Amino acid sequence: MNRWTRTQKLEAESQGWLLVAIDGDQNRLAVQKYDEADIFDSDDAALTFVKEQAGRGNTTAQLALEMIA
Repeated sequence: MNRWTRTQKLEAESQGWLLVAIDGDQNRLAVQKYDEADIFDSDDAALTFVKEQAGRGNTTAQLALEMIA
């Protein structure tokens, strides 16, 4: 996740989602809800939010979607 900066990580967390490596594999990434933020009920809800934000021009969300593709 060398393209994922600390600033982007903090932005995502503040919005209630994370970009995570599946089973520790940096080549398999996913958007998941950030449990500590208690904003989303599910990972699917967090992903829907990220897609909406990307569509509105949020570059952090756009990068996250690019990285999980």
